[in-house]
Amino acid sequence: QTESNGMKCLYAGGDSWCEGDELGLPYDPIATPVYRYKNSWPSLLATQLRIPITVNDGLRGTSGSRIYRRATRFIRNWLQHHRASDLTVVLGWTTLERDEVPIDVDYKGVKAAYYIPYHWHQYNLPTMSERMTVESVVLESLKRIHDSYTLTLGTTSREQIQLERMLNLQLLCDSVGVRLLQTWALDPDRTFCNTVPQLPVSFVEYCRQYGLATGSGGHGLESAHTQWALTLKDYHDTVYS
Repeated sequence: QTESNGMKCLYAGGDSWCEGDELGLPYDPIATPVYRYKNSWPSLLATQLRIPITVNDGLRGTSGSRIYRRATRFIRNWLQHHRASDLTVVLGWTTLERDEVPIDVDYKGVKAAYYIPYHWHQYNLPTMSERMTVESVVLESLKRIHDSYTLTLGTTSREQIQLERMLNLQLLCDSVGVRLLQTWALDPDRTFCNTVPQLPVSFVEYCRQYGLATGSGGHGLESAHTQWALTLKDYHDTVYS
């Protein structure tokens, strides 16, 4: 682990509320992603914390599985070259019924791991991915296993899996010295994980409480992201004062 460069980074993981969905509309394939990167809460929070590098890994419709998988991978990669104390990780957990199925696909002539997110009642393919084409036989296979597969994952088991994700991340970050803030974008019943340090209000609850402007799809707009970033800054300062 390299201890010399001192480069600071904020890594943000989450769903559309992290990505900045509904910011920068009407959508332009070039301008909108740049606008969302600059005006969503991860970049705003990083500016307030005086952190020069922001990685916004939010993806609309994503699952807790992806949030956990991508965050732990980023932490591992960061520690290979940088100091743990220079990394701040902020996660906005999503609703628990979202999950994903890992499969192998042929991509540019090689086998590659591919994760297909889905909801209870519909498939939610990653529209931001360049690998949009999945063979029809794969989708048919998923449809055949979908009912029995989801029936094995009830509320209790999903909550247990999510609790383990949160506890494992807290243990990992505490043990290596990475700063971690766990929050929620959406608002399932969180009594199952109230022993884990976390911001007690979700982003969507925050918008409702303060009457902040939301788009037609229900996502917080610019003022909401600005206020949420300020709230996260206060939470950060409380935890790491």
